[in-house]
Amino acid sequence: KMVIIRKTAAEEPQPSRSYHRSRVFQRLGNAEEAVRWARKAEAEDPSHFDAAHEHARLAFSLEGPSAAVVDLARGVVERFPDNDRGLALGAWVLSRLPEHLAEGVSLQRRAVERAPHVAGYRVTLAHLLRRSGEHDMARSVLEETLELFPDNELARQRLAELPQEGTA
Repeated sequence: KMVIIRKTAAEEPQPSRSYHRSRVFQRLGNAEEAVRWARKAEAEDPSHFDAAHEHARLAFSLEGPSAAVVDLARGVVERFPDNDRGLALGAWVLSRLPEHLAEGVSLQRRAVERAPHVAGYRVTLAHLLRRSGEHDMARSVLEETLELFPDNELARQRLAELPQEGTA
């Protein structure tokens, strides 16, 4: 018989069993149960970022950008204002509704500022800028992205698409 003991720092938040159950239901393809357990995990520990993020992300995948999901996304951003993943999720959810697109762009800019090394955040920012009609700014973001990440094919593709939109 063998026992394995793992030690962690006392200040390191530990995911709850509810959080893990949510992940299991995700893998099983049961979205409703995954959301239910993610909601429970977030309620058990509102300071646990992954639980809050999963709850908002799963609810968005199930419900789309409903008022409740927008509130969840804003709650993640309010509670974890320096977390780039939370900012990016908030930006994505809010940008799905035209009346919140500007707020989504603002959150995505903050995500890029917090994590300038994540090329995907930059490409998403350019996408949101393009959707908001800021084509020159989107072009600038994509050009800068390609300077920093010359092998990023998505940025290259999105940049190539911009002139076609301007002439259409």
